[in-house]
Amino acid sequence: MTSSRRCCRAIHQSRCKWWNCRSRCPCRDNSSLFLLRERPLNRAIRGSAARVQPSRSGYLNAVQVYPFADGALYQVYASPGQVTDIALQEGEQLVGSGPVAPGDTVRWIIGDTESGSATTKRVHILVKPTRPDVITNLVINTDRRTYHMELRSTGRTYMASVSWI
Repeated sequence: MTSSRRCCRAIHQSRCKWWNCRSRCPCRDNSSLFLLRERPLNRAIRGSAARVQPSRSGYLNAVQVYPFADGALYQVYASPGQVTDIALQEGEQLVGSGPVAPGDTVRWIIGDTESGSATTKRVHILVKPTRPDVITNLVINTDRRTYHMELRSTGRTYMASVSWI
């Protein structure tokens, strides 16, 4: 617990304008300083740990294949003028009243389609940003899983297709 307080104090020291004047800093008490800084630090650590970035070894031709983990936040990169295909597993079906829920419906064009016959039927979610440098999230609910994605629009780089094993 002492080492956590030291860590929080170091962060606070770099941001507090009253730190050098002991009598004026309202946060000089160790207990209030620890409680003040604990929540934002934990939130930042949790968010970055949940993000799953694409890797070179994860590509199979033009498809980024992610290993599925419940609660992971998958990063998907898209570009204006290019469609990114989010392919679900064979036989997996969308469920619920709003199975595809994007955060930003104004600057992102999102639709779904299917491929294959009855036994090899596959659902595809197609995403395309309307301009570069926009970020939103996307939640997809299926009969097997719930996918959480962070969609990032860039000027040049995009992922042609994304899927999971």
